[in-house]
Amino acid sequence: MSGAAGGGVEVAVGAAIAAPALVAAGVAYGVAAGVNFAVDSIASAWEDRERLVELQRKQMQIQEGRFQQYNQAVAAFQETAGLAASVGLQVPGLPVHLTPDAPLDQLQDAMVQLQTATARLQREYDAASTYAVAQATRAALAHTSTDKAQRIDDEIDVAERRIASQEAESDAQLRNAQLEVLQLRVRAVADRVRAVQQKQQERISAALAGIPADVGPDVRQRIDHWLAAIPDLTEERLEAAIIDLETLCGRAASDSARRAHDEEAAAAVVTALAGCATPAALEITRRAQEYLAGSSTWDPDLPNKARAELQRITKDLESLAAAEILAESFLELGYEIGPDFETAVVGSDGAFVHHADWGDTHALQVDLSEGERIVLQVVREGDPSTAASSRERADDEAAEQRLCDELEEILSAAGDRGLRIDIDVRIDPGDEPVTRVRDTGRGTRRVRRAAQDREQSIEEG
Repeated sequence: MSGAAGGGVEVAVGAAIAAPALVAAGVAYGVAAGVNFAVDSIASAWEDRERLVELQRKQMQIQEGRFQQYNQAVAAFQETAGLAASVGLQVPGLPVHLTPDAPLDQLQDAMVQLQTATARLQREYDAASTYAVAQATRAALAHTSTDKAQRIDDEIDVAERRIASQEAESDAQLRNAQLEVLQLRVRAVADRVRAVQQKQQERISAALAGIPADVGPDVRQRIDHWLAAIPDLTEERLEAAIIDLETLCGRAASDSARRAHDEEAAAAVVTALAGCATPAALEITRRAQEYLAGSSTWDPDLPNKARAELQRITKDLESLAAAEILAESFLELGYEIGPDFETAVVGSDGAFVHHADWGDTHALQVDLSEGERIVLQVVREGDPSTAASSRERADDEAAEQRLCDELEEILSAAGDRGLRIDIDVRIDPGDEPVTRVRDTGRGTRRVRRAAQDREQSIEEG
């Protein structure tokens, strides 16, 4: 704390203002409840993530297997395409540049196309090559004997039957490959459906587990409606229902946690302001009690208002205690104070203290209105509009010197009663004009408290 001394003295009171522990405790409890709820949500999200990672790993294994089969089909097609091109056959353009991350459906369709084209090119190549051999053979043997020509025809027939048999075998292999692809696709779809159903069931269970006990009837009715309708919903409607169910349950849990937090805060406000009779404290307590009774909504700024009011009350009590200590200290040192010293000293104009040795013209003004600062200064009783004469200025400086001489006794007397005063500003006598005050409370308004106390002690004795 700070002050001044000399022509005017400002001194400081060391005081600590205790924070309202009960309000802080109530807020901390509400925050802890919110943290526990957040931890449970994070654990559930982590389990969902672990299941999703396992599903993705299995899907990657299937993807790698399909891509290997696709690469084998590409190699077979390119080999057959090279043979077909060597005999002048036209090679169709097919998807031979897919990447490992291509969709399963796209890989499977491309593999079927490649196998079909490979079988067709193989048949066409076999036919073309056999026909070319037959033509060359017939041309070379055009002049041979009829028996030799017949043997050649027989060989050609055998070759043609072999080609037909190979074509039938290729067709069978192609049909088997297509059937295998179809079966793989059916199994993949079934696996996907089972995984989706399991995931949906887990989401529903997790949402229902988070419903608080104090959920409202409207929310409970909507949840019951979705639970009754889920078995008959399509896949798209089921997904929409689950999302709505998760939203309802999550909002209900959040509202319940917020209500619990607000109720704890309201109870803490009522407890902290118990016994406080200031109008502001009574109003804050009334609003908190109305919320606890369910007759009003919660004001989130109410704990801050309660904290500020407690600080103001504490500050007023500390100022009053300091004023009482100053009053007792001045009386002990022979000063005279007015009947309303304790309340006036914290007002805007402060209070006036007199001493018989100072005469009738000077007084000591004590001001505690600046929070934790105490201002002491010598004043002259007189007309403020009248300028001081040379003699008056000399008397003023002498009065200021008396204050400086007696200041240590004032500080010591206050310190013995628990009020530590540290001087931070001191104005030497004569450095500034002494303030003139029209009335310092002399005459009929002055009370000699020390004399009254002595009289009362004698009467009691």
